[in-house]
Amino acid sequence: MKHPYSRKINQFKNTARQINDLIETNSWQTIADKQKQQLQWKLNNLFSIVKNILQKKELKKILAAAAFLIYVGNTNAQTFAPAVNNPFGLSNPGYYVLLPSFTDLDNDGDLDIIALTYYGQIQYFENTGTPTNPAFAAPQTNPFGISYPALGLRPVTVDMDNDGDQDLFTGEYYGAFKYFQNTGTPANPAFALPTTNPFGLDSAFEEGFPAFADFDNDGDPDMLSNEYYGVFKYYENTGTASSPNFAAPTQNPYGLTVPSIDEANPTVGDLDNDGDLDILVGSWDNGGNIYFYRNSGSNTSPSFAAPLLNPFGLSAAAGIAAPTLGDIDNDGDLDLMVGDTTGNFIFYKNNLINGIPEFNSDDISFDVSPNPAQGEAIITIHNNKNNLTIKLFDISGKHILEKNIIDNKTTLNINKLPAGVYIVEVSDKKLASRKKLIVE
Repeated sequence: MKHPYSRKINQFKNTARQINDLIETNSWQTIADKQKQQLQWKLNNLFSIVKNILQKKELKKILAAAAFLIYVGNTNAQTFAPAVNNPFGLSNPGYYVLLPSFTDLDNDGDLDIIALTYYGQIQYFENTGTPTNPAFAAPQTNPFGISYPALGLRPVTVDMDNDGDQDLFTGEYYGAFKYFQNTGTPANPAFALPTTNPFGLDSAFEEGFPAFADFDNDGDPDMLSNEYYGVFKYYENTGTASSPNFAAPTQNPYGLTVPSIDEANPTVGDLDNDGDLDILVGSWDNGGNIYFYRNSGSNTSPSFAAPLLNPFGLSAAAGIAAPTLGDIDNDGDLDLMVGDTTGNFIFYKNNLINGIPEFNSDDISFDVSPNPAQGEAIITIHNNKNNLTIKLFDISGKHILEKNIIDNKTTLNINKLPAGVYIVEVSDKKLASRKKLIVE
């Protein structure tokens, strides 16, 4: 007997296949925004019908790379805003290479930046703004007692000894890893002289770029690094959160495959909002491209899919790409900062909150003001369209309120809403646009 939803299942398969063909041929980022919106809308509508009919394993197989376009409560789409150079008062320090990392080094609740320049100097950019409105002071060179050797690579911070403050790790040109213990306090760091390859670490072949994350969800930080010729090395922390000890490295673990690049600069975060850690890698010698490795496994047993090139609206940097992820505007998603060979900070604001992407359809364009707002928010529509509906969601995707649009300006009463981040959606029966709204 023919399945009653067989037509919808076939439409779902065909739509997923069409999108995957575009992704695999690197055409997804070049098609018109309107076509993207229509394909994504269609895929999600069909998914909402078939997700309770098909088994999870079959859904995963059909979606493949297109899974990152499913939103709200599933493997969710990221969508980054266009690149902005040197935002928040940052300035190009005039160095050949800039290798930045986000960190809250002074423990004041906002993200600072620590970076390494081509000439081997640590640059600290203190965030003197707020968690939602960053503003960076002029850089300090080799602060907090740091005595940094030449030939160093990107610095990263991690609480390696579980004492509540941020310690410092870097790679080195010839493959060694340098550890600077923070002997100060969480708010007033002071770094000891570096030790080489502590906690049982082995050197990389050349030019290791470390990234720390709890890949196996056992409560302590593991280390992922690359080495020259692009090989990934994974160092499992077999010790404890306060007494680390790293096992011998495994090469290209968890199904990781390396694109055709000599050097890879990794950063780690949950980019599809499914509870496990994904990887972004910036390339040094392949036009400054960024590669996304989606974790299709779990938070205890990672398994990484083949990389996607410059997904989510990202673009290649100049010469190199040195990415770092962090929630710089405190809205619940991971933003991206990239250093390049011109010394610029390239910022990509993440337009996603907990699986709800923010985007503008060409046919439905609107503004929200004021934003942040108190009491009420005014929605201004820029297109002459009829039968539009406004919906408001909280960051979990819960539907808060809904109203029909009477004219090109509509007021939302938000007086009784708790402070936080919300999503305003304006839609007709086929297309939608979404924007974030901060309620104070």
